[in-house]
Amino acid sequence: MINKIFAGIKIEVIQNNYPGKYVKMEYDSRKIENGDIFIALEGDNNDGHKYINSAIQRGARLIVVSQKIEVKDTGINVVRVKNTRKILGRLASNFYDSPEKKLKILGVTGTNGKTTTVYLLHTFLENSTFIGSIG
Repeated sequence: MINKIFAGIKIEVIQNNYPGKYVKMEYDSRKIENGDIFIALEGDNNDGHKYINSAIQRGARLIVVSQKIEVKDTGINVVRVKNTRKILGRLASNFYDSPEKKLKILGVTGTNGKTTTVYLLHTFLENSTFIGSIG
């Protein structure tokens, strides 16, 4: 599972003790739930590495770091990368099965009528038939 999530990203596996699946990714330790991945982001005013223990207590099963750390909990995986902020987009794309490849993008160019055209497209697409579990 780690190899798939980190495809195309240079990593160092520090600890590999959790064989299960991961639920979702978070970089806010307060939002961590059991089975989540926690990415310790370094910012100008705050450092996510300070919240690793909190993330583990909330149920994180994979910790992604950029600093050398020691984790005493043996029921988790720890991976180190050079820069957590730089790999965040690629990591999310790998984990969530490349959702950006499934997007449909429309572009409107020209001198006149762009706003009207976009408004009409938006109205049409918003009011088009929806087939799903709720309707």
